[in-house]
Amino acid sequence: MRLEWQTKLETGVEQIDNQHRELYRLVNLVLDPGEETKVEDTLKFLENYVVRHFTDEEALQVASQFPDLPEHKEIHAGQPVSGPAGTQGDSRRFHQDFY
Repeated sequence: MRLEWQTKLETGVEQIDNQHRELYRLVNLVLDPGEETKVEDTLKFLENYVVRHFTDEEALQVASQFPDLPEHKEIHAGQPVSGPAGTQGDSRRFHQDFY
């Protein structure tokens, strides 16, 4: 199983589109790691990358006065990326959601 990037997902903002493509590539490494990929290392890198991406994306949305920023931040807040155990951002949930 692989995630396939689709042009309909493009935002028109090169930095964000490139980050989205990279997220797809990283998720695909987890889904099909191959012989030389360490899944735990890839998951940790992916987790950190997602946090960076959310920060970058929201900063651009603030700068451009994106009208749906509050809703988009809620979507990000609901993603299982990083945070203390038992919170929405519990990284254990992030790992479990891939399997």
